[in-house]
Amino acid sequence: MDELIQNIIEPSSLSEDTINSLHELGDLLRDGTNRIIIHDKLSILLPRFNQILSLLTNQNQNQNQNQLLMNKLQLETLRVIINILANNDLNRDFFTNLTPKLSEINNKKDSHKDKEKGGEFDIDIIVNEFWSIIKIHLDNYMNKIDHHSDRIIEFIFILLNQFIYDTDHKSQYLEFFNSLKIQWEIYPLINEDNIGDIGEFLYELLSSSSSSSSSLSSSNLLTETDRTFLSGKILLDIPINDLDEETALIIINLLSLNKPSNELYKKILQQIELYDTNESILIKRKLFVLASDLAPIYDDNNTTMIEQESALNISIDQLQSTNDPYVFSCCCITIGNFIHDKSSMEKALTILFDKSTTPTTSISTGTGTGRRSIPLTIDKLISLYFEINKITDVVQIQSIHMWNNLMNETIANKILTISEDYLLKFTKIIIDNGKYYREILILYLKFIKKLIKLTKHKDSPPYKVLEYIFQNLDKDHNSNDILDIKYLLLQQGRRYTKEMFMELLKSLVHGVNTTNVLEQLKTIAIVNQQILNGELIVNNNDVVDELLVKNYFHPLENLLNQFISLLEDSKLQDNNNNNNNNPNWEIKIFQNNLKFVAVSIIKIIEQDSNDLLTTTTELLNICRDIINAK
Repeated sequence: MDELIQNIIEPSSLSEDTINSLHELGDLLRDGTNRIIIHDKLSILLPRFNQILSLLTNQNQNQNQNQLLMNKLQLETLRVIINILANNDLNRDFFTNLTPKLSEINNKKDSHKDKEKGGEFDIDIIVNEFWSIIKIHLDNYMNKIDHHSDRIIEFIFILLNQFIYDTDHKSQYLEFFNSLKIQWEIYPLINEDNIGDIGEFLYELLSSSSSSSSSLSSSNLLTETDRTFLSGKILLDIPINDLDEETALIIINLLSLNKPSNELYKKILQQIELYDTNESILIKRKLFVLASDLAPIYDDNNTTMIEQESALNISIDQLQSTNDPYVFSCCCITIGNFIHDKSSMEKALTILFDKSTTPTTSISTGTGTGRRSIPLTIDKLISLYFEINKITDVVQIQSIHMWNNLMNETIANKILTISEDYLLKFTKIIIDNGKYYREILILYLKFIKKLIKLTKHKDSPPYKVLEYIFQNLDKDHNSNDILDIKYLLLQQGRRYTKEMFMELLKSLVHGVNTTNVLEQLKTIAIVNQQILNGELIVNNNDVVDELLVKNYFHPLENLLNQFISLLEDSKLQDNNNNNNNNPNWEIKIFQNNLKFVAVSIIKIIEQDSNDLLTTTTELLNICRDIINAK
């Protein structure tokens, strides 16, 4: 390898022999060991590389010279540099001015800074010269597009990519390139054919601009030139629906660096509608997420109320006109994100359903264009959501977030007037995919809980939906969310099927709910009161009394003993913490609620006319102990 290096750097003129030596050296550098060995020679090789790469920038092409020779020399030189950089951080450090240690080594041998030995000052000069030449090639490309220039740019893009793969120093390299603003020379060159070659480098470079300040997003630190590129060129010049999946993902990643804006939000909604799901469901999903992220929403600082209301109006118009379920779901998410408190909920309801004040917002311009020709109503929105727009992908059910934030008693009761089969369809999709989409499952369970909480019709809980949830969701899976729903159903005293009622009771007395023990006690007390007042409404009532004893009162004995143990342990721990003079109110509330439950159980036993509880002497004694405890 030393002989090849000498053949490259020593001759005063460049020739075919130089090309051959460069080619052979490039082959050798495909071996990782040789990439390590050549490091010590970089300070003498780089000046020669710079000379070769600057030939076309220093000389007039019309001069009489062997142009083909020069072209080959430059391409072979870039190939050598690419192979020097491949999977070798030490060599990459050299090319990014991160190697001052080399001069310290030389100084130990000889205090004289000889150029060939690579003094620190000289290394800085030749490295900076190299990148200046690279930037000149990028800058001049648009003025002299030809096959050779295409190949040069192709090789430069490959060279730049060496700094983002298989490296432990990526953040340092990106900081270096950010200081060069090398992306500014790249932006004008980007087109549909090469975005896949350099797009990932640009994404890494631009997204890293926030690394110096973790409290700010990368968008806040991008320059106006960067923002113009991100929000304009890659959308206007490169239609995502014409790209392969890998390239489309690169563009979506770049677009994600933008700040929220209604203009971008509208453009991405258009891209979603244009993109064929059959091409790539992944791209459709990514665009769906991107549009949701780019819609201006309430976030305390960065968007105005005018922008938020504009995003809301865009979403309202689009969900009424689109046939694309991804667009529809995205618009629902934006509506949900608009709501963050009672005031914004009321405002959203007004804008959504007020026939006299709601303007239409054109997706093409984003400006008000008068009144909606067909005003949106609650019934229409419910129909659009549950009946007309067919869910084709589980991720679309994130849109249930809209109902979680928008729902009031009126909306909840209207939702339950639609066919339960529509709700069951949603439930099956979510639970069947719940293992992989836990956040969506939690969102949906929140929706079911709120739906039950806000509806007043005792005869109309969504039985099929609830039974499917209870039967198909693993017992430990999101158990707290499921218990919350079961407690709520019992507290409301709805009309139950016998099977559902027993399922609810078994869950209530199965064991101590350490996560929410007070809610468990509250529910037991309410059920007891319903029994005392004769308010339980259960189909096939003739067999319920026996089942109550078996599935409720008998397990209560064990559960009450567990409550007593928990109370004693809590008191002991509180005493050990020297809180004798300051009563723990949580413990006091727990004990008082437990006593209330015990009193209600005694009343039921004393009121029992069918002697079904004659075998509950132990239960009676436990309740009396609870009442008498101090």
